[in-house]
Amino acid sequence: TVMDRIAGHAKALLGAENSAIFLPHTDTNTDGKRYRALVALGDLAETLKATLVEPGRGIIGSLIDSGRGEFINDSAADPRAVPIPGTPLQNDERLMVVPLKSGDEVQGAMAVWRNGGKPFDGHELAFLEGLSQQAVIALNNARLFDQTQAALQRQTASADILRVISQSPNDVMPVVEVIVTTARQLLGCYRTSLLRRDGDVLISLRHATAGGVAP
Repeated sequence: TVMDRIAGHAKALLGAENSAIFLPHTDTNTDGKRYRALVALGDLAETLKATLVEPGRGIIGSLIDSGRGEFINDSAADPRAVPIPGTPLQNDERLMVVPLKSGDEVQGAMAVWRNGGKPFDGHELAFLEGLSQQAVIALNNARLFDQTQAALQRQTASADILRVISQSPNDVMPVVEVIVTTARQLLGCYRTSLLRRDGDVLISLRHATAGGVAP
């Protein structure tokens, strides 16, 4: 929601046809980090959301790689330009990009596009940089919230297991059941199992799935 609003302010207040905020995209098919538009507004919104940006490639990727903001008032004439699939390079297409930086770390980028009209200038670049700082604050707050929630869940799980141990000092199975259930919930697994070693054989004591706990 916050990112949508920031992208909306960038589009409206800068008189842009399109705006987007790119964040790291997890892709198991590649070893390097790539970026995808978390939010995009304008007539190219769906195309932008489907586009993967590689650091060092294209104008946006080059500026992410460099960690500096820049405006380009004729993107078709820029040697770094790479057409977005399905869209031709247009004369007088104006592009402004600002990396999202937390300290020296680049966490993504904001970009706005304007077709013709008034060229971008330094004051507008400074404005977009200010918006990018708000986006970084939102990102860091969300990350801190997730970390706090995860730590609270782990502490609660540990307390539940200790409670069951104290209630069943002579029976290990209730403890096993709460361990496999808790592990499945915290790790988001389809199935978790607790195995006991018996010589060279592993024997399943309990496993937990969405349907419950079973031997």
